[in-house]
Amino acid sequence: MEEKKLKEESLYVFKDGQLKRIDKPKNGFGKTTIHWQDNKAVRVETNYTQTIE
Repeated sequence: MEEKKLKEESLYVFKDGQLKRIDKPKNGFGKTTIHWQDNKAVRVETNYTQTIE
């Protein structure tokens, strides 16, 4: 992964010897939960929030 990409505001997980970028909520508001099993990250759950105008 390029150094330039690491300067981007994101969430990263180091898994299986590689740095993996986790996608942000598409509208910019939300939360990301990382699920762990046996001390390893196994799943990511991303929820988003939508404003009702």
